[in-house]
Amino acid sequence: MTHVELQGHLKKEIKVSILRGKSIITICLFVGGNKEEESEEKELEEEDYKRFLIENKPQKKTPRYKEIAPGDDLDELEKSEDELDVVDGFEFKYNFRFEETDKLMGYSRTIDDSVRIKDGRRKNRRQAAKQHKKEGKVKQFEELMRVKSLKKQEIDLRTEFNPENYNQKAESVSNDEYYNEYGNVKPVFDSNIDTADYEQSDNEGFADNQEDGCRRRRRSRCRSGFFIVGDLPARFKYHKVMPTNFGQSPVEILLADGRGLNVFVSLKKFAPYRRPDLQMNDIKKYSRAKRVHLFRHNSNCRFDSSI
Repeated sequence: MTHVELQGHLKKEIKVSILRGKSIITICLFVGGNKEEESEEKELEEEDYKRFLIENKPQKKTPRYKEIAPGDDLDELEKSEDELDVVDGFEFKYNFRFEETDKLMGYSRTIDDSVRIKDGRRKNRRQAAKQHKKEGKVKQFEELMRVKSLKKQEIDLRTEFNPENYNQKAESVSNDEYYNEYGNVKPVFDSNIDTADYEQSDNEGFADNQEDGCRRRRRSRCRSGFFIVGDLPARFKYHKVMPTNFGQSPVEILLADGRGLNVFVSLKKFAPYRRPDLQMNDIKKYSRAKRVHLFRHNSNCRFDSSI
């Protein structure tokens, strides 16, 4: 038996054994030969077996939803949702079991299906007044535009000004008929005219003029309170202070020390914004001859001791 025939025989046996469920080892035991030939035959058989497995490899199928999760799951999901709705309804009723079943009743101001007769007379009058006012404005505007158009037609801006034509037009407008429209008859007035109204109006005008004068004086007085400091108006002025020496000469003041002067007259008495009456009282009080003589005596003693 040649090698090719042996290989063909082995292939047939392998295929038959695979189909029948036999192992390759049992097939090799029935086939005789040398050990080297047997080893070569085993290698060839393994290669053929691998090739056969690769060629006849089963294709993988994607499993379906029913194969993975058998049973009618959609129905189960619907049942579970219905059960959840029932649970939610029970929980809502349990949580709000103490509340009143009836809702709060509200009544609107305007009832559409009311049987009462609607009285809209005031509303109609308001609308009529608005409409009348609007129509009056429209008529006034139209009349104004008409007069403007007539004046534009009468005025010829292209031609030169002619004084004779202007005088003729002025005479035609303001002629004797215009002045004699009411005639030369003396007008008759009612006898119940109260002249007190005119007198009151004159007095009111006088009072207004007087008030204007007071305001003008007040304004000028306020303006006088401003002073120009660095080209800017400022409400500032110097206070006039009376020259007070309290019976002392400038030499005595310069020779005396600060403590003695403070004992004689305090610096508070020299405040620039004291009232004039207080200043006069201080001058009379501190300018007495006895105080001045005592101050001179003390200052001379200090001056002599310092020398």
